[in-house]
Amino acid sequence: MKHYENITNNFNFSRDLYPYIRVVSLCDEYLFEHIFFIQIAQSFPFMKKLSITNRPEQNHKQSYKLMNNNQNLSIIKCNYFIELDIDRSHDNYIMKNFYVI
Repeated sequence: MKHYENITNNFNFSRDLYPYIRVVSLCDEYLFEHIFFIQIAQSFPFMKKLSITNRPEQNHKQSYKLMNNNQNLSIIKCNYFIELDIDRSHDNYIMKNFYVI
């Protein structure tokens, strides 16, 4: 199995490691938190592509909280990561959660 699709915020991270998964897709109606992305990176260490489907726009309170907390967020390291598909995510959410070089 090389793909793990439609992971939601309810995904149970029980310290499982998925070394053969290369493509991961996240899909939920609720926003993904920073810790969730850390857990994804740790569980899928050889992930090459991440797709995110998350259309709801953040309300002002959530947006303000993210903007103020981004300064303290740790960097998530993904050694094999080459592609981020964010076409099905709200722009506001993406700009506050991802730093694109």
